[in-house]
Amino acid sequence: GTLTSPACARLVKERTRCIYLEAGPDTLADNLRGDTTRPMLQETDTGDAPALRRRIGALLAEREPVYRAAADRTVRTDGKTEEEIVREIREAGIR
Repeated sequence: GTLTSPACARLVKERTRCIYLEAGPDTLADNLRGDTTRPMLQETDTGDAPALRRRIGALLAEREPVYRAAADRTVRTDGKTEEEIVREIREAGIR
C-alpha cells in the first residue's frame, strides 16, 4: 500500500526502478489465506476464500492503476515459480 501515498509513489518513481509483480485475486488469495498480519485484511476472514478473493479484488481495483503508473516493468506471476519470475526479471535486464 505504500504506493497509494502520492508522495511515496513519486519517490519510488524518481529514485528507484520499480517492478510490479502482478498477480490475480486467486493467486493472491492462495498466498494470503490465513494471514492475519496484513492491515488491509484485518476485517476480512482470511480463512474464508470467497470473502478473501472479494476483498483482494476490491483492493486491486483501487490500487492497480497506481502500481502500473509507478512500475518500470510489470511481471505477471500467476502460475510461475519464484525461479521463473527471477529469470524473467533478469532476462528483461532489470537490476
